[in-house]
Amino acid sequence: MDEQLGRETPQRLGLVCIGVVGVLIEAKHSGHIETVKPALDRLRDEAGFYLSTTLYRRVLDDENEL
Repeated sequence: MDEQLGRETPQRLGLVCIGVVGVLIEAKHSGHIETVKPALDRLRDEAGFYLSTTLYRRVLDDENEL
């Protein structure tokens, strides 16, 4: 499912939405995972998850994983 399409209805209802990348970042910050890079790599390489190179690098930079 396209995440953008999946966000529209909850946003219209006033709900806060986060995507898969946001869930991974939250998991790291709460101590459930140590790094987001392996999960991002698997999503891109094995699951065919589209993530632009710019966003990928920005997330890794923000999470000090570059």
